[in-house]
Amino acid sequence: MKIIQLLLILLFLSCNNNSDNKSAQPIQTSQAPITSIKPKGEIDNSGNKIGEWVYYFPSGEIKKTGSFSNGKKEGKWKGYHKNGNIRYIEEYHNDLENGKWLSFDEDGKLLAKGFQKNGKKDGKWITHFYDNGKVHIEEFYKHGKPIGSINVYLPNGKLLESTYYTDYNYYGNFDPHAELDRMARLAESMGIYDHNVEVYHRAIDAGDRGDIDAYVKALYDIDPTLDLDY
Repeated sequence: MKIIQLLLILLFLSCNNNSDNKSAQPIQTSQAPITSIKPKGEIDNSGNKIGEWVYYFPSGEIKKTGSFSNGKKEGKWKGYHKNGNIRYIEEYHNDLENGKWLSFDEDGKLLAKGFQKNGKKDGKWITHFYDNGKVHIEEFYKHGKPIGSINVYLPNGKLLESTYYTDYNYYGNFDPHAELDRMARLAESMGIYDHNVEVYHRAIDAGDRGDIDAYVKALYDIDPTLDLDY
């Protein structure tokens, strides 16, 4: 009888230990992986994207927005940081970057700005700013190639140094008068041209002298495409 009682006690203790061990084990949970949220927009009968489209981060925030025409990017596109602030603004025509380009940090501070033509840098680009908003580095491009000077400024706005490019062979038969006339017509069509006589004549004089570096600097001082405010 005592033996039976002892066996029952041991069996009871064993069951309690097994129950404690089971309760101490971590609970297994299954968490579905985060999947990408599909972009939202319209598709025409030919399968081309049309109209406004919205793209998302996997976590659900808007990543970028823009429009399509017959499957090609058209007009203004905006990219966003996850906190909702604008990351970049760029303009498209026929699926190529054409127009203004601006870049911002997460706090909305402008980091860089410039102009693109047929998918290439064209015009004056500000690639760095100081914390006080002053221009740090200024560059000039034509058809995606650096021209003129790279200007580096001090925080107080004074010019620190300039590095000039002197290889202009890719211009071919470059006509400074024709280029200025082109800019004037463009500016007038945009309704933003404020004719700067002093800069205009400075550009003409430099072009007539064959001083391309001086001409380029004056050229982009009056280029209407450099009005980058939004």
